[in-house]
Amino acid sequence: MTNAYQSALLEFYPTVDMLPINRNDAEDIDRRVAEDDIGDPMFQFLWNELGLADSTPSAEMVLEMAIRDIEEVLEAFRRQPGRTDFRRILVESYTKETKFEFDLHDEAAVQSAVDGNRTNDLLFTFLWRDLDGVDDREAALDGLEGAISEIETVRNGIIASLVPDGPRH
Repeated sequence: MTNAYQSALLEFYPTVDMLPINRNDAEDIDRRVAEDDIGDPMFQFLWNELGLADSTPSAEMVLEMAIRDIEEVLEAFRRQPGRTDFRRILVESYTKETKFEFDLHDEAAVQSAVDGNRTNDLLFTFLWRDLDGVDDREAALDGLEGAISEIETVRNGIIASLVPDGPRH
């Protein structure tokens, strides 16, 4: 069963219509997210995180923290214009307090954890996947900026639809 914030995600996520989901079937969405069968790691991250939100302030906090974490990575990219090892920059600049159970300096170990959904950090997983195969600096920057924009769209939608106990539907 979806909570009010997951329902808002289904309403405000910019590319929700492109996802292989039935918006009216929360069990199917939960299953697809759990099985990594959505094809959109950002949606998966937001679905899981907003599913844990028990109040509007907690939903807003989750979204604000994600924006801040991505902005830190984006700033690291901007401070190092000559580098193209984007995943290494991600690893070096990701400051979230996650207890990774693998060596972040071992790219094969990170990839294995991401592939097996064992990072214990869905935002990191999203960012790692988003940088997969990206060899153009502008594409990497656009991807990070796009992620921030998607989260801001969801956050703004939730805020605009507020009623005392959650989004209005």
